[in-house]
Amino acid sequence: MSNVYVVQNGKVEPANGYIAKDTLLLFTSKKSIDDFIKQKHDTFKENQAIILKAIEESKQ
Repeated sequence: MSNVYVVQNGKVEPANGYIAKDTLLLFTSKKSIDDFIKQKHDTFKENQAIILKAIEESKQ
């Protein structure tokens, strides 16, 4: 089963063969929602640490 789908004229179907220019492509992910949330949280924490470090350095 394909993990690529097309939306055309309001219908969602598995992608196969020729795909028209005006077709919207959808890709399913192999990650679960928990994986996405953890990844976003980890990225947020990393960015937050960089920002806090820059603020501390600017105060010196």
